[in-house]
Parts: sequence; C-alpha cells; structure tokens
Amino acid sequence: MYSKRLIKALVAEVIVIAAVIGLNFRCLMAQSNPEGNIYLYDETLDRRFKEELKLYTPTIWENIKELEEVELVTSEKAYSVVILMHPYTEGAFDLNTAEWVVVVSSIPEIEEEVKITIVRLDYRSFDLKRIDKFTYPVEKELNLEEVIPLMEEELRLNYLLAPLEACLDPVIDPDVDRGCSVHKEDVQLLGGNYICSSSIGDFYGKIFINKYAGKTIFFASTAWMGTGGVIIPPCTPATHERNIYIKGIGTTGKIGKEVRIPVRIENTPCEVHSFDFEVTYDPDTFEYTGMEQGELAESFAAIEAYSIDSARLRIGGQTDGQGISQGASGYLVWLKFKLKSVKEGAAYLFKLENLGSDIANFSKTGGIFCMRCNEGDVNGDGFITPGDALLAFKCYLGTGPCLECSDLNRDGVISPEDAHRIFLRYIRSRPCLGIWK
Repeated sequence: MYSKRLIKALVAEVIVIAAVIGLNFRCLMAQSNPEGNIYLYDETLDRRFKEELKLYTPTIWENIKELEEVELVTSEKAYSVVILMHPYTEGAFDLNTAEWVVVVSSIPEIEEEVKITIVRLDYRSFDLKRIDKFTYPVEKELNLEEVIPLMEEELRLNYLLAPLEACLDPVIDPDVDRGCSVHKEDVQLLGGNYICSSSIGDFYGKIFINKYAGKTIFFASTAWMGTGGVIIPPCTPATHERNIYIKGIGTTGKIGKEVRIPVRIENTPCEVHSFDFEVTYDPDTFEYTGMEQGELAESFAAIEAYSIDSARLRIGGQTDGQGISQGASGYLVWLKFKLKSVKEGAAYLFKLENLGSDIANFSKTGGIFCMRCNEGDVNGDGFITPGDALLAFKCYLGTGPCLECSDLNRDGVISPEDAHRIFLRYIRSRPCLGIWK
C-alpha cells in the first residue's frame, strides 16, 4: 500500500499539473518556443466564448502550424500569433458565419521586412476557409499615440465611408461622439500588433495595425442582427506592372449592334477572392447592355454589374471558394455595349476607376475603342458582296463616292486592284464557289 505521505505528494503534483494546463496557452507556448508567443484576444467575448477560445486554441494551432504559409512566418527568428473568434453577427449568434482567425506576424530586426499570414477557420469544423499572406517593409515603429489616429481613420473609411461629422448624432446631441474615437484603454499591443475593438452605433469591429509596418493588416466588423464582414488589406504589386486593364480595342462594329469590351488581369500579384471597380465611357456612343464572366472569374458565384449613371458602371464579384490564384492572367469580365453612334477612325476612351476589395492596390490602365471599318464592306451593310467591289470600281472611275473601306491594300489610292481584292474576299467567303489563290 502507498504511504499517506506518498499519496499527498501525488495529489499535490496532480493539482500543480492541472493548474499548469489551465494557464493561458500563451504561457505554454512561450516556454516551448521562447521566440514565438501565442496570444488569445478575447475582448468583447462573453464568458462562454472566452472559455471556448482557451479550450480550442491548442487544436487550432495544431491544425495550422505546419501550413506552408504559416511556416513562412514562424521560420523567422521571432514572431507572434494572435488567435480570436469573430462572429460577424451581434444579437443572434450564427454558427455559419463565425470564424476562428489566426494572425501570424514576424517581429523583424532593423532593415528586414514584416511577414504576415492570416488564417481563417470554420467555427464548427475548424476547416480552412482562407489564407492570406503578404509582406511589408519595416517603417518607423508606431507608438500608442501614433496608432490611435490610424485606427480612427480606418473606422471612418470602412464603417461610415464619410468624414468624422458622420460619427455625431445630429438628432440626439451633435456634440456627442458616437464611437469614432479610439480610446487608449481599448488598445492592446500583442506581439507586434496593436489591436482595438471599437463600436459605432449598431456596428462593432476589430482592427489590427502592425507596429513595425505601420499598416492595417486586419479589419473585421459585425452588425446588429445582421452579417458583418472582414477587410484584409490587399497586396501591393510592383509599380512597373500593369495588373488590371481594358485591353486595347481596335474593332469592327455597326451602329445598333453589340460590341464586347474586355477587362483583363495580368500576373495577379496576390490571390483575389473579391473585387470591385468602375468603368467610365462615352454615353453618346455606347449603351451598356450586359456582362459575361471571363475565364478568371468562373469560380465566382456572384458577379454584378450595374449602371451608376449613363456614363459609369460598377462591377463587383466575390467567392467563398477558390479565387484567382497569384500569378494568374486572363479575362475577368467582358462588358457588352450597343453602338449608338460612332465615327470611323475616332478613338473612344474606356477608363478604370475606384478599384476596391482585393484589387484595390492593383495598377490599372484604361483602353481605347477605335472603330475600324470592315474592310471590303464598302456600303456598310455588314456583308461583303460583288456590289461592294462595284462601288470601289465606281470610285476609281469617278462615278461614285470613295470610302476608306474600299482601300484594301492601304496604299492610299482606290484602284481596280482594290475592287478585284474585294471580289476575291467575297468568293472566299462562299465555299460553294471555291477558293481562289
């Protein structure tokens, strides 16, 4: 039999072990890896979710720590990990929208870059929903006084899309701040990130600003009895690259008929799961009629294009699945317009403006629509016939008008050779008549 002294010692040891297990997981990680700390951010959570966060943190970390994107950061000499649960809803908790969010960021030395990976997991299954990774150059380290104005600006831009005056209630009391101000006591520095939870009216959000990069790296919102959203700042592409553009257009067309204007992405600098942008055009020449998804956007279940006014379109898309992979190139959408009136040879500008979501920092270029004639279609009826050849020959004889589409060899002179070429083009378009070389 065991002695009473031995039993007391075993009981004491069990109590100590239980106490250690009950410690914040950050302490356990700090002991096993002095260079990397795990922090649990549980501000705004009620008791139940705080307990769940502590309980599931080991599982969450085990599920993601060997991901390539995470190891890209944890391979650095020093790093920090922040784990939180974000519901996206207030009032009625929705299991379908809630996520576990893990922000892994390096703690750089002088003249290094900051590496950041953000992992989002399904609340119930812990399945991976999305990974974002990016790097920033090291800037001047922010202190608390410097970071607060940046957070307030994020609140105004991403919640209200309006100046500070919108944060004041003109009905109740125009001098009472409704929540756009960030208070020092609401900001925590965990690892290399300043974190704040701040409310505005019926909204509530979390903001992460990296201390070393001086950039917002994560912004998540909730909405009372509704669904909020998350903003992960997009990557910053190289300045010499053209990432999204309207492909240069030199095309044929006919008044009253449809033309297609392509919007193309080249060498995508980061993964794209959502996008929005505007296109402006000449409303006297073009009338918007519809849109087709390009091959790059095939996985996007929801893409919408609508007219803001007669001269401006807004196009946006989002996917919860596989987005546009980094480095991809191809057509994003094709915009369809009816030609209302057009001058042959005139140039009409299509401009890209107000890029947002994952493509907000993409470099952009508009495109030129230049109406060229369908060479050989002298009378402009959309078909090449012997009648067109006859019109070209009449031009040569001086008995008819001389039109640009008659000059097939582009020597500046309309001659019998041009009439002959038009006739050959007609024959080649009619297989039953044979093909002449």
